[in-house]
Amino acid sequence: MSLLKVSLIRRALLTALSFALILTSMSTLQAQTDLGAPRIVASTPAQREIVSPTSLVQIIFDQPMDRASVEAAFLIDPPVDGTLRWADDQTLTFAPAAPLPRGTAYLVQIGTAARSAQGTALEERFRLNFQIAPNLSVSQVIPSPNAENIATNATITVIFDRPVVPLAVTGAQADLPQPLSFTPLLEGTGEWIGTAIYQFKPKRGLNGGTRYTASVSPDLTDIDGSALGKPYTWQFSTLAPQILSVAPQGDSVRLESDITVRFNQPMDEASLREAFTLRNTANGANVAGLLSLEENGTLLRFKPAAPLALETLYQASVSAAARSANGEAILSNPQTFTFRTLPFPRVVSTQPANGEGNVPLWSNVSLTYSTLMDQASFSGRISLEPKPERLSLSVSGNMLYLNFPMLPETDYTLTISAGVADIYGNVLSDAFVLRFRTAPTDPQLSLPFRDWISLTNAYRPQTSFPAVTLNLSALELRLAQLTADELIALSGNSYYPDWRNYRLPRAARQWTLPIEALRNRFVRTDVILAEDGSKLQRGIYYLELFAPEFRRALMPNLQEPRKQVLAVVSANLTVKQAPKALYAWAHDLATGAPLADQPIKLYHLGQKIAEGRTDAQGGLKFEVASSPEDYSGFWLVLESEDAFGIAHTSWRSGEFEPYAFAVTPELQPTKTVTYLYTDQPIYRPARPVYIRGIVRFQDDVTFNVPQNAPIQIAIFDPSGREVYKQTAMLNEYGTFSAQYDLPQDAPLGTYSVRTQFRGQGGFLSFRVAEFRPPEFLTTVSAAEQRYADSDLITAVIEAKFLFGGGVSGAAVQWKVVADAGFFSIPRDRRLLFGDEFIGGYGNFQRVVAQGSGTLDALGRLEIRFPADLGEQKITQQFTVEATVTDISNQSISGRTTVTVFPATVLVGIKPEAYVGVAGRPQRVEILTTDWDAAPVPNQAVTVKVTEIIWRQDSSTFEWREQRTPIAETRLITDAEGKARFEFTPERGGLFEISAETRDPRERVASSRFTLWVQGKDAIQWRQDDQRLPLISDRKDAYSIGETARILIASPFEERVTALITVERADIIKQTTVTFEGSYTYELPIEGV
Repeated sequence: MSLLKVSLIRRALLTALSFALILTSMSTLQAQTDLGAPRIVASTPAQREIVSPTSLVQIIFDQPMDRASVEAAFLIDPPVDGTLRWADDQTLTFAPAAPLPRGTAYLVQIGTAARSAQGTALEERFRLNFQIAPNLSVSQVIPSPNAENIATNATITVIFDRPVVPLAVTGAQADLPQPLSFTPLLEGTGEWIGTAIYQFKPKRGLNGGTRYTASVSPDLTDIDGSALGKPYTWQFSTLAPQILSVAPQGDSVRLESDITVRFNQPMDEASLREAFTLRNTANGANVAGLLSLEENGTLLRFKPAAPLALETLYQASVSAAARSANGEAILSNPQTFTFRTLPFPRVVSTQPANGEGNVPLWSNVSLTYSTLMDQASFSGRISLEPKPERLSLSVSGNMLYLNFPMLPETDYTLTISAGVADIYGNVLSDAFVLRFRTAPTDPQLSLPFRDWISLTNAYRPQTSFPAVTLNLSALELRLAQLTADELIALSGNSYYPDWRNYRLPRAARQWTLPIEALRNRFVRTDVILAEDGSKLQRGIYYLELFAPEFRRALMPNLQEPRKQVLAVVSANLTVKQAPKALYAWAHDLATGAPLADQPIKLYHLGQKIAEGRTDAQGGLKFEVASSPEDYSGFWLVLESEDAFGIAHTSWRSGEFEPYAFAVTPELQPTKTVTYLYTDQPIYRPARPVYIRGIVRFQDDVTFNVPQNAPIQIAIFDPSGREVYKQTAMLNEYGTFSAQYDLPQDAPLGTYSVRTQFRGQGGFLSFRVAEFRPPEFLTTVSAAEQRYADSDLITAVIEAKFLFGGGVSGAAVQWKVVADAGFFSIPRDRRLLFGDEFIGGYGNFQRVVAQGSGTLDALGRLEIRFPADLGEQKITQQFTVEATVTDISNQSISGRTTVTVFPATVLVGIKPEAYVGVAGRPQRVEILTTDWDAAPVPNQAVTVKVTEIIWRQDSSTFEWREQRTPIAETRLITDAEGKARFEFTPERGGLFEISAETRDPRERVASSRFTLWVQGKDAIQWRQDDQRLPLISDRKDAYSIGETARILIASPFEERVTALITVERADIIKQTTVTFEGSYTYELPIEGV
């Protein structure tokens, strides 16, 4: 009975007694009040309570009773001799004459013949069920009955069905019962690790290969005195001594190697000295040495007294004379194994082979020796003709690696002089010579085109493009003009043409372009397309390029001509696509001026669907809806007597894609959003799965609630088979629910839930698994929570059974993984710590360390690993995860995280603005702090300013970053850890400002950010001249009513015209501006 129930019963009883006393005292003054039919308000035991054999039965009524009628109506089944006693007219007690039998269930009844003192019958028959507590019993034993192959270091655990001993501290164990005995006799210590769990730890471990009988004493009683009654006896068998592994093995064993034999249990050292031998098979002599036992007697180590002989076969043996640590069990698998020592040094093979030709230029040269070589012995003994620009060598074991840039079609001679030696000083007396010839460079053709269709300016005096070739003698070209309709038909429904089936609609001009014969060197050749060497007329052209050398190429893709479409345009079309509209902006390529009153046709799936004329700003908006399932896109063609231009909506791909700007495009005008969830992520077979969903119509930032509409729900099992299909109705809140009852034989794996609502789908997955409750828990704890780079991190892996006690001897796999961390100061979130560009890229899931081990007798394993930040010295989060697998093959994982800083002192940097103006001071605040955000005063900080420019290589068309130091200064922070830096840029451009400091151990912490400076100069900032960077004057959010200042960094030095659009779910506004160098656009922040 709970304390709450007792309290309520007592209050009810006191109330009833007080009421009875008042009635009694008033009975002489007035007529007795009618109390109604009597009721039983309390009983002891409580309904279905389990009680001790000496318990009494007590019944409490709500009013005085007629004692005789109650006693006559009282019945207990099975019958029990005893006495009925009344404490007062409302309280009846039954006292059994003797203790009641254990485990017996009783029913007490009081019939309706029982009457109150007023003569009113009991309202209804009263029934009370209770049970006498059974004898104490054993719930579980470990090892389980008849278990085999139990480890000799195992502990024996007995779990009882109820508390046996009171909670006790370690010092009180001596006063507690020790109920467990063994045959054969086993010395050890017993300990109660809970009120109902007893654990016995053998003093010297269990005997190997032994069958034990364990017995729990029948005299053991629980805290209520209930005895076990009869002995609980079970048996289990231990592992016989076995050899688990031997080492060394193979044919390349080092001369100083130890011989080790690992056993499955502690062994007797004296018997191993008799059982172990190591014999030199060449002379038949046994090898002298020192034998020892390690790792608690489970590892035999034999250390030869002298180094082993070269290139010799040895035989090691462990006979059946080996015994377990107590000398009782005999080794069950005696073994003999052999190994061969390292041979004398010689060259076994080379790569490439001696005399080989056509060696690929990307190859490395390697030599395989018969033994482990001394890298230092190669110094000064390697020559290579012809001499390369650079040559690096490394020795790893028996391998020599040579790395150098190979020249094409060159005869190389590698000479390794006499005198190189193995790690034991055995010298090769003869020189080794390797000769080989490299292959020519593969023929190559590089064209400056990014897509199958490219644009070129019709105003250029010559229509040409550069082709970079390698080992090509000529280019074979074909050129034909196409109409706009032919181009659109060529692109098909997927935008990309099917070149395999393409046939030119008309004859093409063909010619051969000779290329300067420079063997194995890149040659740049201008390909002029017009027959007279001038420019092509405005329009669309089909171009094929091929080379005779490609006909002999091994790669099939080189055996086909390169196909390219070139549009010669005088108008540039910029296209903005929104869910409900397309906006085209046309301007002239010669002047940059907007093209007003020009016709533009819109095509989709090969058909013209709309047309119109541009406004005064050169803009034209088409009201046309987009579909996310439509991958063909839209073509736009501007064609008139004085202008031609073409564009496609897919030309935003690559670095111009919205994703590149962290913007997720959504081209569906109005879409349905379905959010699904289940009550839990993992289920067992034969359990119900409860699914709920929320459906909304989304239009821009507005979400509307669909009501009373059907939604289809389907569930698929791991094999893809549909197992559930139902139609649900959305309620007034736009939500629905469903239930799927998993069958008993449900396949295990991942199930998918799919919904369909008005053509839009929803998806969710859940897992079905057969899992068992964990028998132990795994925890990982680190000595500290924060470290600095290069510190040594210590962590403890611990596994404990849920009933108490360590999981000793369990296998452990552990791994440390680094992710990008974060550090900030709450009082100033704008302070930047680290690198704004790195942001953790390259650090995600970087493996720092990993390993394996075995838990000790307490279920613990201590690991150590370095706090290594790797190449990127930024704050990182280390996750230490360990998986423990016990003897039943159950694996439980645990983890912890620690923060690793680059140094014990950090430096933060806060710019006054991220966008500056040339000629104006740019101010930066600096703060040095510790890990607790406390200022570190008087700290030296080095501040550097670097200009960043991107330049394109004209021969390879690759963009390369050029960094130029502009300024460097050394500052000392004040008493509050603060310093201030000021820099005035002379011109517009892209600048990196960094701050660096060192802790007492010379570890470096740095922070850096990028400053965009507006000026008349072009900002060569990036690899793609299509993409203009937009840099806001703030890194945090804006509020409604504020104005955002956005720098538009132009890569062009001349005056330009730009289209600026403000978009969300539609193109909200558009405007054109003209500027030189860069421009700051002001955007008022308005509400929806």
